[in-house]
Amino acid sequence: MREWIESRESSDLIWLERLKEAHSHLTQAIDALEKLTRGPVPTRERLVEARYKLSKASLERRLLWGRIHAYLARRAGRGAESDLRKLQQSDIALLRAAASHVSKWSTDAILEDWAGYCRASAAMRLKLVHAAALEQRLLYPLLRKRAGETRSPR
Repeated sequence: MREWIESRESSDLIWLERLKEAHSHLTQAIDALEKLTRGPVPTRERLVEARYKLSKASLERRLLWGRIHAYLARRAGRGAESDLRKLQQSDIALLRAAASHVSKWSTDAILEDWAGYCRASAAMRLKLVHAAALEQRLLYPLLRKRAGETRSPR
């Protein structure tokens, strides 16, 4: 039984650390694209690289969220259902917004309307920041609490 408790505590803390790392990667990629959009029209290569890094970080976060959701949905209990539902709805809305943004703003479209893209990119980056903040506000405490519960005497 003790091994199961230590394993559960470890799992919760591992999920938390992975999520923090994913949020850090996302923040770095958002910051890099934000810096790029403050300047003149970049080269195609710099633009593609910045967008790729942001897409990769966003996908990393989304896949991790899906795994954490599956993990918590089976284990977290009734108190967490509402928060998990909010996060799921937020993630779906973010996915739709990102798909729309990417389909509208091809590399050629960006290079043709840099100012328009910069405005649209700022709005999309803000949505990513809000999604990560919601995860931090709801998931971090939940994972910390679950890990702490395993340490309390039974």
